[in-house]
Amino acid sequence: MRAARRKGLYVKARAGLLPQFTGVSDPYEEPRDAEIVIDTHNEPPEEAARQILEYLYERGFLDRAAPALSEPADPDQLLGAEPRQGERS
Repeated sequence: MRAARRKGLYVKARAGLLPQFTGVSDPYEEPRDAEIVIDTHNEPPEEAARQILEYLYERGFLDRAAPALSEPADPDQLLGAEPRQGERS
């Protein structure tokens, strides 16, 4: 969603320039067979996050032994992209 905001896609969709844009002109369709369902109406955010992390650990997407990040990660660094000119490495 961040990339869409940076590119102004939501502004374009609201102006009618992007038809069938999910969340604007195209309705959100709840999945019929979601892998994980979090009750955000009755669970605090910390519990919802715990449930998601537990799901990811159990299925091997995350390693419990991996060190925690002390600050938010840069998605480009996580994906192995080279720093862009003028950005810190």
